[in-house]
Amino acid sequence: MEKSSSEYIQIRILFPYKSAVNTLGFNGLLPVLTYLENSFLPKPLEVKFTGKSPSRLRKKQIQSYLDPQLLAILEPNGPTGTLINIQATHQHYCFIAFFQDGISHQIVIDIDLALVEQVTTAKLKAFFTDLLHKCPQTHYAQCCFTLYYSVFNGKHIEPSMVSRNNYLRFLVWLQYLSAEELIIQGGRSAFESNSLLQTEPLHNGLLVQVGESPYDIFTEEGEALLVKATFSLPPVQYPSKG
Repeated sequence: MEKSSSEYIQIRILFPYKSAVNTLGFNGLLPVLTYLENSFLPKPLEVKFTGKSPSRLRKKQIQSYLDPQLLAILEPNGPTGTLINIQATHQHYCFIAFFQDGISHQIVIDIDLALVEQVTTAKLKAFFTDLLHKCPQTHYAQCCFTLYYSVFNGKHIEPSMVSRNNYLRFLVWLQYLSAEELIIQGGRSAFESNSLLQTEPLHNGLLVQVGESPYDIFTEEGEALLVKATFSLPPVQYPSKG
C-alpha cells in the first residue's frame, strides 16, 4: 500500500448498547478526558455538540479536555442521544468524537500523520491500551491507519467472498476483542494459538496485534502478513438463538 501524506491514525472504541449510559455519560468520559489532557495530543480549540435540536450542532470555544464548558455537556441529551466533536487544529489535525444514539455508541479519535510520526510506536500502542483501561466495557476497538481501508478491502477481502462482521472486517495492526466478540470470531484459543498474532489478556478479552508497527501496511511484507493473518481466522460463529 502507498502511504498518503493525508493518512491518519484512527482509534475506535465501541461499546455494547446496554452499557452506553455508563460509558458515554459524565462518569464514563471523565477518566478518558483526564487522560487525554495529559497525553501527547494537542489541546482542543472547539467543541461541537447536539443540543435540544438533534439535527443542529452547537459550538463552543474550549482550551482543554477538562474545560468546564465541555464537562457540562457530557450527559446524554434525552432519547436522541449525544454527538460531541472535539477539534484541535493549530499545528496538527486531531478530531475526537463521542457518539451516542440508537445505533452507534463509540469513541473515535483521528490523529494526523505528522503528529503520529512524532511519537514512537511503543508510545502509540501505550496510548491505545491506556484508553482501553479507562473503558472496561469496551466490546471492540482498533488502532491503525485508515485511508488504505477501501483499497485493502477491494483488493483482498471482497474478491475472497469471505465476510466476517462489521466489527472485525479484517485484521489491522491493533484490535481489542471482548470475550463476547471472541466467541463470535471463532473462539479465544483461535487467537491465542495463532502464530501470526501477538495477544495479551485485557479486561475479559484480548488485545491482538499483527506485525510490529502501524506502518507495516505500507510495505509488501506487512500487507501480506495482514492478509495471511486475516484468512487464518476461523469462520464467524454467531450464537444460536434459543
